Amino acid sequence: PFRINVGVFEVMREAYDKELPIAGLPSQSNQPIPNKPHDIDSNENSRRLWKKEAVIVHTENARLFSKRLLYNKILWEAEMFVDYETIYFPLQLDFRGRAYCVPAFLNYQGIGGAKALLEFSKGKEITEDNNGAFWLAVHGANCWDHDKISLEDRVAWVQENDELFVNCANEPFVHTSWQETSSPFQTLAWCIEWRDFLDKGYGFVSHLPVSIDGSCNGLQLYSLLLQDEKAGKLVNCVPCDKPQDIYQLVADSVTENLKADAKAGKEFAQAWLDYGIKRSTTKRSIMTICYGSTRYSCTDFVIEDLQKRKDKGEQHPFTDDVFKPATYLASVIWGSIGDNLASARTGMDFLQSIARIVSQEQLPIHWTSPVGFPVYQSYPEMKSSRIKTMLMGEVIKPRLKIETDKTDKLKMANGIAPNFVHALDSSAMMRTVNIAYAKGIRNFCNVHDSFGTTAGDVETLTESLKEAFIKIFT
Repeated sequence: PFRINVGVFEVMREAYDKELPIAGLPSQSNQPIPNKPHDIDSNENSRRLWKKEAVIVHTENARLFSKRLLYNKILWEAEMFVDYETIYFPLQLDFRGRAYCVPAFLNYQGIGGAKALLEFSKGKEITEDNNGAFWLAVHGANCWDHDKISLEDRVAWVQENDELFVNCANEPFVHTSWQETSSPFQTLAWCIEWRDFLDKGYGFVSHLPVSIDGSCNGLQLYSLLLQDEKAGKLVNCVPCDKPQDIYQLVADSVTENLKADAKAGKEFAQAWLDYGIKRSTTKRSIMTICYGSTRYSCTDFVIEDLQKRKDKGEQHPFTDDVFKPATYLASVIWGSIGDNLASARTGMDFLQSIARIVSQEQLPIHWTSPVGFPVYQSYPEMKSSRIKTMLMGEVIKPRLKIETDKTDKLKMANGIAPNFVHALDSSAMMRTVNIAYAKGIRNFCNVHDSFGTTAGDVETLTESLKEAFIKIFT
């Protein structure tokens, strides 16, 4: 069972009601449409330029409207359940076995703001025996984006900054450092929990979900399947003192390649260097390469990252057209990924070659996951038909897509890699939960490859997680 985190809810609602666009909350007012030039009717260049600028603003306003609507729904649901002692989230499994919360908007698999509004209804005491203080501190360092140093260094960093966290918890609108983190409201939720723990000490009952996340989980799974030690080291499947960060590794490589391109005078190279390449710039491209993504989808991920950074106040220099500079950077990222991901490409080629052979025979593909879940992949070809009919006195011609008896060979080949990997990560999650449940854990907050529980149970969850993966991949 979960409940609403009242402290976070009150801050979020106050910020939203006062129209404060902080911590990722959308602005309540639209951007103004550019004024029409006086010669718009007679000057074609002037008209075209105005239309181009207006389209950008209209697109941004439509995106803001969608985001406002999302936060309205999340806050409305939180208000509805704020006085409930327990809230349960029913789950459903997709055809690969992945578990999803049925209720939309406010759930622990939603956006950062939605996750921050939820905590476990039945907490667990933090004691010296269960090492809960250590893991709560580690979680705090992760929230503050200090997740690339050793666990001990994270705890030491938290202990050195206790005053900062208490100030953020007590006066979140005065001490605003928490707003600059990657998941601001989750960071605030931790600050409030850490303050309360410092007040009471051992014996404090913690309700905050503390998560252990996979490092580029798709690559981890391919590395384990094909026993690729090189790739496995980059995604933390091999023991090391400090966490490896493949996203930053590729980002650094991209920066070096951009410097070479800038010296050669290539367009956009210097602009990208001036703007800066962050790990978030390369993250989606690397994450999705395990699922069959292409260089073209890489361009979309670059544009998406530009928008997210813009939302945080980082204005990029590509005001007229982002597609061309994004396409250029996508090609640099694609080249920088290099041969570090050999096992993923080998695994995908193997799976896709099987899918092509099976689909040529017009058969579905099916297999059983390591926990006994039957996976059945079938993508039929769709036939498009136009229908002519009347609606309210007007003739309309909608298109209908109808399934045929044939198999869509392209979709079968493209779908096999992500479906196989997702079936595996769902198996790892299910087996981890079953092992942890047998060891007494009752609080779970799982988002596919992210496993969450109370701070006092993290040590047991960690043992369960390793046991599950070793059983599956040995």
